[in-house]
Amino acid sequence: AGGVVQGGDRRMKAQFWSDAEETTRREKQTREKLQEALREQVEERRVAREREDKSRREQEKREDARIEKEQEQLRHQFAMELQAKREKMAKAGEGSVVPPRTPPQARAPRPAIAAKPPSP
Repeated sequence: AGGVVQGGDRRMKAQFWSDAEETTRREKQTREKLQEALREQVEERRVAREREDKSRREQEKREDARIEKEQEQLRHQFAMELQAKREKMAKAGEGSVVPPRTPPQARAPRPAIAAKPPSP
């Protein structure tokens, strides 16, 4: 059975290589499909993340606007109360030039006077 290749053996080798090529082609197709699916997943996640970021930024803008509006209302309310107090004090003082005395708890604390070291 030396170097003579039988016809059936040649067909088997040809079939083997044909099958190997088909397997390689299928593996390549499968790899390409997986890569495409991964690219799509990455793209979908990126789009979803961008959508979430945009939604979060819009929510923050709405929250900032709400806070700004509340602060403006509080500033207005404070200004009105201050004006009312000034008018009340002006009526109570009618002609009095001396402002009302500030209670001690509302005053700024006085700096402590350091004791002089005794002279030798």
